[in-house]
Formats: sequence, C-alpha cells, structure tokens
Amino acid sequence: MADDVTIGHGSRTAVFRSASRSASDDPYSGSSFVIELHADGLNIERVVFMYRFSWGTLADFFDGLAASWRGWEGERQWESPEYDLTIRATSDALGHNLLEIVVRDGPAGSWRTEVGGFELAAGEETASIAGSMREWAERDE
Repeated sequence: MADDVTIGHGSRTAVFRSASRSASDDPYSGSSFVIELHADGLNIERVVFMYRFSWGTLADFFDGLAASWRGWEGERQWESPEYDLTIRATSDALGHNLLEIVVRDGPAGSWRTEVGGFELAAGEETASIAGSMREWAERDE
C-alpha cells in the first residue's frame, strides 16, 4: 500500500492523504481524500469528494504525464467530481512538467486557492509520482 503522496519540494508541497472509501461496489458510491497545500506561508486542507470510479481517472492523469516524458503542447487538466480540486499540467522545452493545483469549496465556489510552481522532472520523477499515485488511488479497492 502506498503511503500519502507528496508532490513538490521544500516549503511548496501538495500532499494527497487520508483516503476514505465506501465499501459499496456501486461506481457512484461516495468516498474522499484530503489534499493539503503548503506554499509561502499558506497552509490549506480540503476534503475532496470522489466517486468510486473517479480514483482511476486521477491515477490515469498522472500516468499520462509520465508517458508523455518528451512533453506536449497546451495544458492537461484533471478535475474532481465536485470541482473542489483541479490539477493543471504543462510541459516546457527543458524537460519539466509544471503543475498548478487549484482548491475550492465545491461547485459554487465562494473561495479558491491556486498554487503553481510544482516542477517535476519529466522522466524518472514524474514516473515515480505516477506510480505512487496509482498505488495510493488503488489501495483498498
């Protein structure tokens, strides 16, 4: 079982932790995890709602970043079912994947926090995070 997954370095990190899953086999059953964002004096924690089928889409997003280690054009994005977490990714010509993480208080969104500057090396570092995210997302399935 994978422990919590941390993206970033130093004082700028995003931590995916505390997954809680429904025992139901219904793909629309509810579950959740906690996202923590830390950056330049900002510390935020949000419970992110997920459907059972959503876990695979989150892992697939990171697998896709790892598979595209040569880079891509434009922006890739993953969003949680209730829009409380968005992850945007771009790649640069220097072999980096650049992530921006947006946390908000659900679909209506009376507040939102965006933290960018999560830089991952396009090869081994991104592949390692993708593997950890896949293991984390699939635990207790």
